[in-house]
Amino acid sequence: MSDPLITRTSNNFNLLRLLAAFGVIITHSYTLLGFAEKDLLTKMTNGLLSFSRLGVYVFFVISGFLVANSLWNSKNTASFFWKRFLRIFPALFVVLFLKAALDIKGQIDAKRDEERQSIAKELADTFGPRANK
Repeated sequence: MSDPLITRTSNNFNLLRLLAAFGVIITHSYTLLGFAEKDLLTKMTNGLLSFSRLGVYVFFVISGFLVANSLWNSKNTASFFWKRFLRIFPALFVVLFLKAALDIKGQIDAKRDEERQSIAKELADTFGPRANK
């Protein structure tokens, strides 16, 4: 039986993980917008700690706790790994499929652009102002 303090509906771990993720997103937004990474926590600690670093630490500690709790509450190790497989790999397969499809589309688009440039150059060489000289 699982611990009643660690159920999906009665804990605040998802809120804490969300706050940690926001810390990472906010700190990364400085870099993406071209500003120096100087969030409040970085200023207060003279660069020793930032919201992104703290967010990553908090996120992984909580996630590790939740995964360890899931292992503890599993019937056996095989069922735990099967549940982890079913949680991770379907999304991984979807992302890999989409990535491959986008790569193929990108290659097709690049080939099409090369052909258009080749045709444009050929037309310019044939009918351009220097063609009659």
